[in-house]
Amino acid sequence: MSIEILSPESETEELTHIDSDQEQTTKDQESKVEEPPKVDKTQQKIQRRFDRMTKALAEKESSLKALQDELESYRKGSQSVKEDKPSPKVEQSGKPNPDDFATYNEYIESLTDWKLEQKLKSKI
Repeated sequence: MSIEILSPESETEELTHIDSDQEQTTKDQESKVEEPPKVDKTQQKIQRRFDRMTKALAEKESSLKALQDELESYRKGSQSVKEDKPSPKVEQSGKPNPDDFATYNEYIESLTDWKLEQKLKSKI
């Protein structure tokens, strides 16, 4: 049996060599598996949210525009209806007909006038 006596220098060299190999392997693995920075993922999430909100805003604006156009056409239509109807005659022989008036208020005024005339005629 032979016993080999190692000097402290040889042990240190061996350990240093092993440590440096492990460090090199660790560095190689770290360089190969680099995670993308979390900032990029956060920026992507923010961009997707902006895109969704921009799309929703565009849809709301187009809906608003359609409603405004519809309202304007309605207003123009109601004005043309007023122009098409003949104005009521000042003197009517019978009770006023609501179809002869452009607005309900005009009909009520005419009906009130007619009722007043009827009361005045009955007193005379």
